[in-house]
Amino acid sequence: MAFSLFGGSGSPTASAASSSPTDELKNKLKQQLAQELAIANATELINKISSNCFEKCIVNPGPTLSSADQVWLIRE
Repeated sequence: MAFSLFGGSGSPTASAASSSPTDELKNKLKQQLAQELAIANATELINKISSNCFEKCIVNPGPTLSSADQVWLIRE
C-alpha cells in the first residue's frame, strides 16, 4: 500500500483517513527540518559559548597553563 511507503503501518488509521499521504509526508518533513534546525542552532550556540569561555578564561594559551588560568578551570 502507499501508506507503507511513507512510514505508515500499511493500513489507514483515523488520522491517515482524514489527511492525504502527501500531507503526512509534508508534516513529517517539516518536523524533521525543524528538528535538524534546532540541533544546528544548539550546536552553533555551544560552539560560540565554548569559544567565548576559552577566550575569557585562558588569557595566554601556551604549552602550560598559568596559575590564573588553572584557577579559572578549577572554578568551572
